[in-house]
Amino acid sequence: MPPLWSGWLRRRQDQRVPVANHARAGRTCAGRTAGDQAVKVALIRQQFRPDGGAERMVMNTIQALSGKQVELSVIAHQWQPAGTTGMPVEFLQAERKGLTRAAKLRTFTAAVQERLRAHPFDIVQSFERVPGVQIYRAGDGVHATWLEQKARMDGPLSRWWTRHDHFHRAVMEQESALYAHPALRKVICISEMIRKDVMLRFGVSPEQAVTVYNGVDLTRFRPREKHERQAIRQRLGLPKCAPILLYVGSGFQRKGVDILLQAAATLPEDLHWVICGHDKAIARYQKRAHQLGLSGRIHFAGPQADIADWYALADALVHPAWYEPFGNVVLEALASGVGVIATDRTGASELLTPGCGAVVPAGNAGELADAIRRHLADFESWRTNARKVAEDYPLSRMSASLLSLYQEILET
Repeated sequence: MPPLWSGWLRRRQDQRVPVANHARAGRTCAGRTAGDQAVKVALIRQQFRPDGGAERMVMNTIQALSGKQVELSVIAHQWQPAGTTGMPVEFLQAERKGLTRAAKLRTFTAAVQERLRAHPFDIVQSFERVPGVQIYRAGDGVHATWLEQKARMDGPLSRWWTRHDHFHRAVMEQESALYAHPALRKVICISEMIRKDVMLRFGVSPEQAVTVYNGVDLTRFRPREKHERQAIRQRLGLPKCAPILLYVGSGFQRKGVDILLQAAATLPEDLHWVICGHDKAIARYQKRAHQLGLSGRIHFAGPQADIADWYALADALVHPAWYEPFGNVVLEALASGVGVIATDRTGASELLTPGCGAVVPAGNAGELADAIRRHLADFESWRTNARKVAEDYPLSRMSASLLSLYQEILET
């Protein structure tokens, strides 16, 4: 246990906020009794989807706290984590009710705030825009910025609908209230792109906004030998020798799948594409691929809970996002020894170097196609450099940054 953490615990022995009436005396956590004065930490996430990038970050946060003197609670509408968390986790449900997205957002926020009033927590970290928390992880970026990007791709009717949609208003109202709330101590920005935007739009100080890049599991995501890659391709029914470009992500509009399809239609016919992810309008994208003459070269694989093998079969990852605050898939691909072509509106593009990838303007199919065409011969040489970049971002680095933030809040 870090010295600051343990020192804070010793000083808190006689100062602890009384436990709420519903808590049972002698309750244990990680092998300790409530009398040991463990730090009570709450994490807030609306719901858990095992294949989601944000959910992986929630699990990574839990793993970072494993083995520390912590009592951990997760406040969520739904919580169904895959696998073991490595420590006991108390699930506190926050109901999300209503017929509209705006109503569900507001009722969830109110339910969370009620839970926080009823439970004494030392640290509250939210992955959602909930006013009144101490630490907010800005994993979804800034909503107004996303809407500006969205307007670039939408038609007139969609732009009108977005302007009058109560949900978007509700999100921006809660976001403004979150940043204006006196309880907010730190904002975890997952890229410099997001940090600059948060400071500009909400007047957050440089000391309050901290950039903490996501980490990656360097054991799970690792380079494979050529024969392994070919065996995986054969098992999945994909060409053994043809160049394969991979896309990973759900929410196809924001992630730029339309741009990907436009670029693919102008590139050599021996290129194959694999799209892993889910979208409620996936049939429209499949139809568009057929219209562009890509049916035999575009493979829609659907969402994959275990994505590691899919990185292994790829020659490069293409991430043409309109707006992506970070993009875990970029770091996972690099760790797998796979180079990346990403847009300048992808936070993780800040990690790319000329020896492991390329950055292109968002929303420009021609620029994307040119970059792919220009770097086709570089994909193999990118492999070694890609892994080297990823090795600077292990999960332990992210965990150390997180614990340092917690200690700073506990000590002041």
